[in-house]
Amino acid sequence: MKQRIIILLLGLLLFLPIVSCSIKTPVENVTLYKVTEVIDGDTVKVMFDGKEEKIRLIGVDTPETKHPTKGVQPYGPEASAFTKEHLEGKDIMLEFDVQERDRYGRLLAYVWFEDELFNANLVREGYAQVSTFPPNVKYEDTFIEAQKEAREAGKGLWGLDEYQDVEIEEPKPEPQLGNIIISDKDLDVEYIELINSDDEKINLEGWIIVSVKGDQRFTLPLYELEERETVKIYSGNAAKNQTDGIIWTTKYIWNNDGDPARLLNPNGEVVSEIE
Repeated sequence: MKQRIIILLLGLLLFLPIVSCSIKTPVENVTLYKVTEVIDGDTVKVMFDGKEEKIRLIGVDTPETKHPTKGVQPYGPEASAFTKEHLEGKDIMLEFDVQERDRYGRLLAYVWFEDELFNANLVREGYAQVSTFPPNVKYEDTFIEAQKEAREAGKGLWGLDEYQDVEIEEPKPEPQLGNIIISDKDLDVEYIELINSDDEKINLEGWIIVSVKGDQRFTLPLYELEERETVKIYSGNAAKNQTDGIIWTTKYIWNNDGDPARLLNPNGEVVSEIE
């Protein structure tokens, strides 16, 4: 009798639909990427679109292990070992924020592994400190809360004397939006001019200037622009002798043969462009 029941059950199983397992994640159209190498606690390499790319984890900073001037910092090897143990050779999901690459060309991403945000796990277990930069601040509050828990529990690096006096990063206010536009540019002199056409002052922190042709980006620092006021953002030789305005870099940015300038607000939305 038992044998007949087992056979019947097996037969039913053959006709049941095959259901694929999916990992819960906020990322749509999930693609898995193989981690080919762990460089340190917050940087890995993956196969991305057919080539190997460096991924810098957004919003966190682990102690250095391979920095040319800082050398090996306390708890750096432990952080690297933690990331290597969990991610090397594994398939991960990547979630991007507003700014996709940093100035070194690395992809900036939130790493999801086994249905968990690995960036947050690094902080929660005391292997990393919070280090967020606008406009990539989607999980900032999550990271700050995780760091608070780790520090109070004395986990990881928070158990070392070297980190007892480190200031805790607090949540930043919501980025200030407003009616900022590009009012002028001079490719020869190398400056871009912005104007605040609102009726109140606006903090430019987190706004982004883009050289379209060279795809070079500059995230503006804290700067309060009064209503109807203008400010110039300088680069190249013009940046060397300026005492007012905002300095981008002393390197040349703009292509004199034509280079559109684009302005993005802190949400990554294009709000102004000038040819």
